[in-house]
Amino acid sequence: MASIDLPDLKVVSSPNQWRYRSRATWQLDSQEQTIGYYERGSRRVCDVVECAVLVPELQIALEQVRSSEVPKDLKHLDAVVGEEGTSLAPAFAGFQTNELSLKIGNEEYGFNAEAFFQVNHSVLTQLLEFALAEIHGEVALDLYCGVGLFTLPLSRRFKRVIGVESNSVATRFARRNLQNSGLDNATIQTGMLGEWFRSKANTRQPVDFILLDPPRAGAESIVIKGIHDLKPLKICYVSCDPATLARDVKKLIAGGYRLDSIRAFDMFPQTHHVETVVHLNKI
Repeated sequence: MASIDLPDLKVVSSPNQWRYRSRATWQLDSQEQTIGYYERGSRRVCDVVECAVLVPELQIALEQVRSSEVPKDLKHLDAVVGEEGTSLAPAFAGFQTNELSLKIGNEEYGFNAEAFFQVNHSVLTQLLEFALAEIHGEVALDLYCGVGLFTLPLSRRFKRVIGVESNSVATRFARRNLQNSGLDNATIQTGMLGEWFRSKANTRQPVDFILLDPPRAGAESIVIKGIHDLKPLKICYVSCDPATLARDVKKLIAGGYRLDSIRAFDMFPQTHHVETVVHLNKI
């Protein structure tokens, strides 16, 4: 497949190069009595006393977990920080899966450790502005919508918005976030994207804009096909992995789209990872 001609690429830096990470997954090995992260290329847990990229609240939580009696069957622990403090999942001892909130731009989001939320909050306002700049219309589709990070601002730009997410905890928060914001023109549907597109095969409605923010593995082939079938005028693809992004963008271009703009956001300083946002227009 031919290479992609890229427009000028601007990289938005993170205000914090250290102590920026507001979410983490800690691996636990009860036999070795280690708590930390998997070593590269293995399932061996590297014991971590201090992690220099964690926000201070998460570093404190890590120290508290390390000094606690952890259940022997606990294999991993998700931790996230919001305005009210820290949420951990699963809950154990004195650690609770608290509901948290965070204001990004003009929107307020509720979430907890069981629902994904972006790790570097300081970059999110700029990312949202680029992803949704000058975007408006009748109908928008938000794929892999999570707790509604993009769904809420999309609902202020479109007459109707549909969000789809497989995590039932995230969809519960997304519905509540919309309700708390007084937005009643969006619906959130829980389900795997592949199954959702199959179920909608014979009931397709025109869509002006599709935003997708898939996990690191990228979008499944059936999702790309479903996007082609809907023929939206504009697509925004938000990705945390340049390789799978390039793979999927090539498929979208082959289906009749042009890469219009691209911007990278240094969401993960001190690592090789980067968050990238691309806009595509129908030819």
